[in-house]
Amino acid sequence: MDWLKREWELDRSTGEKNKQTRRQSLTAVWKATGKKPKALKTGEPPAELLYIMGLMRQFDTGGQMDWQQIAGWQQVTGHKLTPLEIDVIRAIYDARNAPS
Repeated sequence: MDWLKREWELDRSTGEKNKQTRRQSLTAVWKATGKKPKALKTGEPPAELLYIMGLMRQFDTGGQMDWQQIAGWQQVTGHKLTPLEIDVIRAIYDARNAPS
């Protein structure tokens, strides 16, 4: 979960008026200076998460997950998630949305 937490921190808003994420802001610094900020060096995701993260990218809105969201995605794509996949996705959402 450490890799996920580092990634989520980059996707949080910087709180500025333009509503940039930290990732967008740091990427702009990288482009301007040619030096990659340390915060952008999150490493590779664990291999075990690649499959689940690929699924989540298809229906993740960045907020709380609800069952309607998953059910709608399953209906549209025809992909039926296993109970284990749903448990892992819920754990990821819960970890992401837990108070810091």
